[in-house]
Order: sequence, then structure tokens, then C-alpha cells
Amino acid sequence: MTLAIGVAVFTTLVPALTQTSSRSFGRMVAGLSAPEREAIRRAQREVLEKAQPGALSVWTDEKTGHSGEARIRRTYQQNGMPCAEVEHVLKVRDVSQFTLPFCRTSDGMWRLAY
Repeated sequence: MTLAIGVAVFTTLVPALTQTSSRSFGRMVAGLSAPEREAIRRAQREVLEKAQPGALSVWTDEKTGHSGEARIRRTYQQNGMPCAEVEHVLKVRDVSQFTLPFCRTSDGMWRLAY
């Protein structure tokens, strides 16, 4: 897996709210089916590879009716690394929105940063 969802790989200075958001996001994603989790990872991977504000990837699970999108809200540099905030909007029962920060490390991997 190239992207860690809800798991901190390294620590940077981001508010505690982000940690709470990533845990809530992780709990919500854990309750979805394996194909839905893969669709979320794919959407996230697609927008991070573009690394442009506004980049969007949408997914839908025809079996459950669940859907969502990943969008780059902003890009920035932190500790010499390119970073991006990814907003996930999940439509599962209700609409939930999460914004998670990712940075690209020296090994070329995008890692959750908090």
C-alpha cells in the first residue's frame, strides 16, 4: 500500500484537531467494505499524484450506494517536503467531511503528516 490512511508515519507540527479528524476518518473508513476502502485509497492516490489544488477524484459503490470524493484543498512546503491537504467527502448514510495533511517524503511516498 502506498498511502497510509489514518496512520501517522512521522510527526510534524499540525494542530491536534487533525489527529482527531484522522482518527474519526479512520474509524469511518474501517466500517466500509474492502472495495470501498480501496476506492478511497485510489481516489486519494490520484489527487496526491497530481498535487494541484482542486484536483478531484470521485468514487461510487453501486452495491451499497455509498460514494465519495477526494480533493486537494491546498499545497504547501513543510520541513523541505511538498505537502497537500486532502479533503475527503464521504456519502455514507450522511455526508461527512475530513481534511487530512500528507507530505511526500524523500523516498517518494505520500505519508499522513501530523
